[in-house]
Amino acid sequence: MGIFRKEISSDMKPYRKEKVERILRDELVRGMAQIKDPRLGYATISRVALAKDLRHLKVGISVLGGKKEKRLTMEALKSSIPFLRMVMRSRVDLRFFPEIHFVLDESFEEATRVHQILKRIDSGRG
Repeated sequence: MGIFRKEISSDMKPYRKEKVERILRDELVRGMAQIKDPRLGYATISRVALAKDLRHLKVGISVLGGKKEKRLTMEALKSSIPFLRMVMRSRVDLRFFPEIHFVLDESFEEATRVHQILKRIDSGRG
């Protein structure tokens, strides 16, 4: 099931939820580009998931680098949440602005490891 679970409120149409997620993601990208924290490494947003009550936004972050770079980047992002919310609120009009929750997404690294293992197994047969 992973770190993201599709939750669609019965009173919110799926396409509207996806549209709000897309808008929030785009504004989050703009806000992240303005962060001046030296701990922030190369980070990309892999996924966003808006809770069905619209009060929480789970943001999957993929970070390039080792454990230290990932830890520092996540610390920088978490400490930047008030700034990001301010920037996003100034551009997005929602009745309830969601709390932002960053989650380290290592699915790309896991997929790469599995691919390398399968490649070794396959080359062993040749």
